[in-house]
Amino acid sequence: MRAFLLGLLLVLAACGTDQGGSKQPLNINTSLPPAYVGDPYNATFTADGGVQPYTFKLEGSLPKGITFNRTGLSGIPQEKGSYKLRLIIEDANLSKTFKDLTLTVSDPPPPRLTLVQPQSEVSQPFILLLRLEGRESRGFQAQIPLKDFKPVLESLQAQPGVFYVARYNPEREVIDLDVVFAQPKRDLEVLRLTLSPTKALRPALQPRVAYYDKEAKPFPGNPSFERIPSEGTYTYADLMTLAQNFGKKAAQPAAPQTPSTQAPQPTNPTPPAANPPTQTAPATTPPAPQTPPANPQPGTTPPAQDQGQNQPPATAPSTPPKPNEQAQPAQQPATATPPAETGQAAQTQPGQTPPQQPAQPAPQPTPKTGLPGDFNEDGAVDQKDLDLLRSSYRWSSVGNPTPTNSSAQPQQPGQTPANPPAQPGDGNPGGQNNSSSGNSSGNNGK
Repeated sequence: MRAFLLGLLLVLAACGTDQGGSKQPLNINTSLPPAYVGDPYNATFTADGGVQPYTFKLEGSLPKGITFNRTGLSGIPQEKGSYKLRLIIEDANLSKTFKDLTLTVSDPPPPRLTLVQPQSEVSQPFILLLRLEGRESRGFQAQIPLKDFKPVLESLQAQPGVFYVARYNPEREVIDLDVVFAQPKRDLEVLRLTLSPTKALRPALQPRVAYYDKEAKPFPGNPSFERIPSEGTYTYADLMTLAQNFGKKAAQPAAPQTPSTQAPQPTNPTPPAANPPTQTAPATTPPAPQTPPANPQPGTTPPAQDQGQNQPPATAPSTPPKPNEQAQPAQQPATATPPAETGQAAQTQPGQTPPQQPAQPAPQPTPKTGLPGDFNEDGAVDQKDLDLLRSSYRWSSVGNPTPTNSSAQPQQPGQTPANPPAQPGDGNPGGQNNSSSGNSSGNNGK
């Protein structure tokens, strides 16, 4: 009997093993990767050992934007911080275990501007490549020290969809670059520039770069660096506006309906003929005369003749002119004023109201396109607008660097240290000193 019971227990144990049991203890092998504010986040919980299926439970507070969905975490975090969590797992055999986890949410890391340069000593000109790697970016502002190198600005080339302004200062041996992309980009070659070393050396160029995210906002932790300021009309924000609208054309406005300038023709009666005919009464057949009474009563007026409704009225007999009087012509109708000829002003007769002249349309100014980035207002954002921006670009420091004496703005003629600089008047606004700096327009119009 004992042997039978022992065999039965062994069979039952074997059946439990075949149903997915494991000799390994239940274990959680999940670790949470770091999360970044504004970036989509997804982490899946994993475990091994025990008997499947597993059931996960989570204890602790999650950052705003992150949710627990029974198998992991997902969402877009909206706040920074370090969050302590406890993950509890239970298997089909009701075995339980837990693991403490930490979810760290921080600001997203900026992209990286990598300079592809020779790794050995060079004495001949070489091509420097600027590559943007890592996160998506709308653009960047950079300053590259070029000590012992002379750039060939005519060789500066940009990829399609890249818009830039460049300035080289030979006294400080630095080149400033402001770069914007038409669309957010990542992992691409941005620019290439030929450099000529002044002596044999191994290049080790290190740029200073401030990046802007896909919403054109500066990345947290951007560095600050000084630039020699210059006067100009357009800024880095204008370069971004131009890049976002490059190639667009303003919608053609509908032509306004011009009111007719032709003077209305006055309605005048037809002028009379030169010799108007004398008006005569139409010939009528007089009715038969009635015989008056033989003996009319004295002082009695004979009765008037009865005329039909449709018969014309009797015409009074005309009095024959006397021999010594001339016949008076029939009364002339009022002479009408002839219509004024085209291009001539109508003459106003005495006692006549002058006709009202139609209002002349006022000259309309040329409407502005209202297209962002159309700086020359020709209805299109194109290479001409980019050239105009480059010709009057306002360079300034990036961030809030600590000013130094070397970057102080030169004193203007007639200006004392206590007086602020006068506002630019009829000079050359935005003009740059070509002796100390140069702008490069690159190729492809960008």
